[in-house]
Amino acid sequence: MSDNASGPAGPAFDAALAAVRAGADPVQHARTLYELLSQTERLGLLDGDAPFWAGLAKLGAARYGSRPYVHGAVTRLGIPGTRFVDGPRGCVAGEGTAFPVSMARGATWDPGLEQRVGEAIGAEVRAQLRSYAARTAAEPGAEVMASAGHRALAREVAARAMVLLRNEPVAGTPVLPLDPAATGRVAVVGALATAENMGDFGSSRVHPPAHVTPLQGIRAAFPGSEVTLVDGDDPARAAEAARQADAAVVVVGYDGHDEGEYVDLAGMTTPELLALFPPLPPGESLPALDAGDTGPAGGDRASLRLHPGDEELIRAVAQACPRTVVCVVAGGAVIMEAWRHDVPAILIMWYAGMEGGHALADVLTGAHNPSGRLPFSVPASEEHLPSIDRDATSVTYDRFHGQRLLDKLGADAAYPHGFGLSYTTFAVEDAAAGVPAGGKVPVTARVPNTGGRDGWHVVQVYGRRAVGERAGESALVGFAAAEVPAGQAVEVEVDCSLDPLAIWNPQTRQLDPPARTTVALEVAAHAHDPAALTLQVALP
Repeated sequence: MSDNASGPAGPAFDAALAAVRAGADPVQHARTLYELLSQTERLGLLDGDAPFWAGLAKLGAARYGSRPYVHGAVTRLGIPGTRFVDGPRGCVAGEGTAFPVSMARGATWDPGLEQRVGEAIGAEVRAQLRSYAARTAAEPGAEVMASAGHRALAREVAARAMVLLRNEPVAGTPVLPLDPAATGRVAVVGALATAENMGDFGSSRVHPPAHVTPLQGIRAAFPGSEVTLVDGDDPARAAEAARQADAAVVVVGYDGHDEGEYVDLAGMTTPELLALFPPLPPGESLPALDAGDTGPAGGDRASLRLHPGDEELIRAVAQACPRTVVCVVAGGAVIMEAWRHDVPAILIMWYAGMEGGHALADVLTGAHNPSGRLPFSVPASEEHLPSIDRDATSVTYDRFHGQRLLDKLGADAAYPHGFGLSYTTFAVEDAAAGVPAGGKVPVTARVPNTGGRDGWHVVQVYGRRAVGERAGESALVGFAAAEVPAGQAVEVEVDCSLDPLAIWNPQTRQLDPPARTTVALEVAAHAHDPAALTLQVALP
């Protein structure tokens, strides 16, 4: 096509839009519009609309994502283009709801809950952008941004995500939950107890109108208690406060300086990068990208252990207060061998979003029964992990990592894949497998809540080939989260996929699922659950 293509002016897109809304085929009208594009306009669809240097200058002059980025606008035809904003943990444009990070939401093992989060984020994004979709309801307005309903959802998700790893008895009773009426003094320890710590500082950073810190959440949940804060890293001060308390809550872990998307605005103008950029337009100078920059932040963690000061703080508080709860802020696995056996209670609270402080208090007090399950395994040693070089320019890994690598090494996990405790107890009974079809196997089980509190349980199914290549290797093939009232039971259905047991065929360049063989399905609470029920399923 010639670069000097002619065609209708601005009304072309409006006419196509009206036709589609009237019932015409949208694909055909999209093709018609595409045929009207010149060669240059088509090439322009391969990147954003802002010129490189002008766009880079905007990154340094304004908060990233404060305004949507335009892509694919064609003024000649009236095509408005798309508007891009980040959104994995909330709408970054405007003052949106900051939800827990994606890894935390994965710990709920609940696709339905994630659907609700997606709908909330989508509504806030649509409130910031013009939508051309035909909808029966009116487009949301500014009132949805960090609305009461979305904040309540953020709190619910944060509480559902927190994973209780340890809850040992002290004087015959598990440390958690804490009864506010019977807890006169609470020591809250750690710099992260008062920090706005909702994730990394990269492109997905959300800027909500407010946030709740762990300290604020605890004080709100313990209105009749004396809550003492030690927000530094002085073990002696922390131990003294803990010694005088009925319970101590230590908040430790990471922030955006330690992990997450790597951010270094000043580094954007190094000679190495400048050599890759297009030349500056005549008469222009390099944009000031380092205004207010605090230096490089994020990237891969240097260690999977806590900072040495955090571990020292934990030991000091645990020695001073028998009822010590360690709350770990992180976006992934943390090796805890240096201290985990010294404390009675450990809770993974993640980067919990704008309502994280209230959610933490909900779990600590039992207003919410812990229901999170690890979406990964936690090893006991770095030796049980693939090697890593943060400065490597290339690396080749095999398929062994996480729980699969632990299994290959014959090493026990500190906490296996899918692990998480509750304030109640569950069982799995009467497991049965249906007829395999289409690479799937339906599994049903009865889950009674044998304790005294309502709670959520996650039924996990792990599969193994019985014979042949990779026989005996275990892989998660299905799961389902279920809410079970105290003293009652529910029937749970798990749609299990055989794809995780498939083997790559280099000739067909496809995955070959197991066939004409038998697979074992373990219906469990976590990987290698000693109470798992095993089903032998013959595949056609």
